Amino acid sequence: MDTAVITRLAADMDTAVVTRFATDVNTMIVTRLAADMNAMVVTRFTADVIAVVITRLAADVIAVVITRLAADVIAVVVTRFCMGATATGVRTSRTAMA
Repeated sequence: MDTAVITRLAADMDTAVVTRFATDVNTMIVTRLAADMNAMVVTRFTADVIAVVITRLAADVIAVVITRLAADVIAVVVTRFCMGATATGVRTSRTAMA
């Protein structure tokens, strides 16, 4: 009788321990996977947002620089052309031909 009780108790304990361990492992795996997925999604989203912001900012800066440079070049060319001579007295090709 004692042997049967001990054997049954041992079997029940083994089943309970194995079941509890399996449940804990499953919970841990699911939790870890969810955490990893969340971290990956947040990291990817953050990286994408940063990339878009940097790309747009770079494009805006380049556009401003090119626009200002073009405006400066046009202003200098038009000013020199209209004046017909530079500050040093050198004539432009248009004035020299006249």
